[in-house]
Amino acid sequence: MEEALWEYRTTYRTPTEETPYSLAFGIEAVLPLERQIPSLRLSIQEGLTGEENVLLRLAELEALDQKRIEPQQNLECYQARLSRAFNKKVVQEDYSNGAYKFVDAGGLRISPINAEFLKSYYP
Repeated sequence: MEEALWEYRTTYRTPTEETPYSLAFGIEAVLPLERQIPSLRLSIQEGLTGEENVLLRLAELEALDQKRIEPQQNLECYQARLSRAFNKKVVQEDYSNGAYKFVDAGGLRISPINAEFLKSYYP
């Protein structure tokens, strides 16, 4: 279960184009494999002094608002694309003057009745 949760938090999501971990904490997660085989990112961070590390974290904190706004905008664009695709399938029903629409008590539409077919069963 723990591996599945870790995978979910570190996998990029399509609408936001960010990982849930980076949206929550503002930085990318360090994978356990990166601890065993140091990556360039970890090598750079470990080579920093305490003061440089604090300045780096403050710069990341200032950029965090912009980093959170971009996924929100991506999500809004994604939802707009989905709604446009869905609205193409919606059919507007236009009733001329005097036309009726049959609906039952629950608001569900009743299909049209074929009178010729009905006459053969109910003469």
